Amino acid sequence: EGGAPVSGRSAFGSVVSDTVWRSSDSPVWLLGPLTIASNATLRVDPGVTVNVLGNWRVDVFGGLAVGGTTNRPVVFTSAQAVPKRGDWLGLRFNDSSLDAGCVLSNVVVAYAQTGVACYDASPTLVGCTVIESSQNGIYLERSSPVIRGGVFENNTQDGIYCAYLSFPQ
Repeated sequence: EGGAPVSGRSAFGSVVSDTVWRSSDSPVWLLGPLTIASNATLRVDPGVTVNVLGNWRVDVFGGLAVGGTTNRPVVFTSAQAVPKRGDWLGLRFNDSSLDAGCVLSNVVVAYAQTGVACYDASPTLVGCTVIESSQNGIYLERSSPVIRGGVFENNTQDGIYCAYLSFPQ
């Protein structure tokens, strides 16, 4: 009665053990806030698209290893039929996140409020594209992430905003 089945998998709640989202799981439908616990790592393989269906955030207290490639990036985006800036809250790395286990490689983050936020956390971002955020593309607070290459454009405020002793490398 609800229409045709939707392909992919759904996710929300807490990731409490090491988990992998494979391209065969794509698209992943984020149906609520997602928290990666301090003892867990979420690995996302090349080619996965994560469609966020509400004003949710991915909160990282453990590890987030997203390994896209130039030909098969990983995409985090709005699931709205007509996406707009601020449709979802974005990715947030928190102070207990495992810096060495937090790597975004060839990732696209689109239509978030703040694409990637770091609070006392220093992940590695390589070849990432952060676009169409309603605030900053990347927001740093007491953080020193490694940022190599990438595109940070068409965000309402700054591409990269550094506050309170933040020094991107």
